[in-house]
Amino acid sequence: MSMEKLIKRGKEIGIKDNHKYAMVECPECHNERWVRVDRQSPKCFSCSRGFMGIMTDERRNNIGKAQKKRIERDGIPSYFSRSKVGSNNPMFGKQQTIMSIEKNRQSNKDNWLNPDFQDRWVKSLYPYIKQNRPEKELETALSDCDVEFVGDGSFWIGYPPRNPDFIHRNNRKIVEFFGNYWHKSGDELDRIGHYGKYGWDCFVVWESDYIADKELMIAKVKEFIK
Repeated sequence: MSMEKLIKRGKEIGIKDNHKYAMVECPECHNERWVRVDRQSPKCFSCSRGFMGIMTDERRNNIGKAQKKRIERDGIPSYFSRSKVGSNNPMFGKQQTIMSIEKNRQSNKDNWLNPDFQDRWVKSLYPYIKQNRPEKELETALSDCDVEFVGDGSFWIGYPPRNPDFIHRNNRKIVEFFGNYWHKSGDELDRIGHYGKYGWDCFVVWESDYIADKELMIAKVKEFIK
């Protein structure tokens, strides 16, 4: 930025915040305006050099006369479309090859098998995931059956990794509690099949079934883990 003339607080120039603002001149159109000192930038809506995004009639009216003539003569510059969405996305229309997909999959798997990476990943996600009330009730009801709650990210099975809700280590049994809002019917077969590949049997408790008859579902779970 050039030609910094003075610095004022935001409230002094009619802005709600109290940051420092400097009067500066746009190097392209030479119009002066207030710019936050910690965010000084040559972008200015009075000229095409500072324009960001798609050209619209409304924004075209905000461009100075000199710049309008330049656009009429040379056309809209390529830097007007800096948005990275839709057709402006660098990956638009491109497809990954089978080799690149396999390479990414293997890279993700290697990362997951690294204990340090797994520990960082779990710590970044699971502090925000809390055990809900039905899960607490189920944990209390199964406390005398050697069933552990591991839905806090402390236990994972296979790859892609799956974190079950409850496990019985000795009998290699898993109990999943599925909320009807978060899970679809196909999720049950997916989990059962995934755990089965690693030698674990899985029983899924649906939230709607549990609410309808808690005692019956607890009895079914206890029968399953025997």
